[in-house]
Amino acid sequence: MAGFEWISLKNKRDRWVDRQGKSGWGKWLLLGGVFIIIEGNGAGVGGLRAEAGWREIMIALQVKEVKSFMGKLLGSSCFDSFLLEEATISTYNTFHIDGHMNRDFFSSEEWDDPELRPDDFSAWKNVRPLCFDLIKGKKTPSGFKFILHLMPRFIPGILKAGETDITADQVKALVLTCKYDGSGLTLVTGTAFHTFIMDKSVDVLWDRTVRTFLTKKGIGFDEL
Repeated sequence: MAGFEWISLKNKRDRWVDRQGKSGWGKWLLLGGVFIIIEGNGAGVGGLRAEAGWREIMIALQVKEVKSFMGKLLGSSCFDSFLLEEATISTYNTFHIDGHMNRDFFSSEEWDDPELRPDDFSAWKNVRPLCFDLIKGKKTPSGFKFILHLMPRFIPGILKAGETDITADQVKALVLTCKYDGSGLTLVTGTAFHTFIMDKSVDVLWDRTVRTFLTKKGIGFDEL
């Protein structure tokens, strides 16, 4: 069973909707294929349904070799086909990076120039040196979270002809979240669309693409 999380950052907690249409706000987790509200309105066990504006969480992969993965993520071009939506890094302080391009920083001409600002988020390759500087050192971070989006120009290549009727302009984001909690590193796939879509073919294609990508890059993982 997939889970759904609210994309908006206006509320620190996630919104949930059960199969009867009841909704609320609260912290939740997906455990053993069962959606569990652990805090907030409607705490208990239930199901989830998708609505427009929700990002579907699909598979979770446990990285086997954290040090090797971090070398590829922060010290190489391995993930340079991604944009950064958000980063949180906890070391001696907790650092938050909003990957949205800052309109106030650019002139009108720069903002409208597709070469200077091709995407709404910063390219991961431009931000990763900063993230590397925040993480490097003798002590391991207590935790971090990177929410990455595949660059839009690569999305058409994921939508294989004959395998989906969904077009690239319907896809809001193909997401890969990298989360380290001090004991293990998990990768979680996700998709988001501009409107509610029942068709799950893009989810299947993105999951397959991520598994293939990690295997080709020599990143070992176990599916949770």
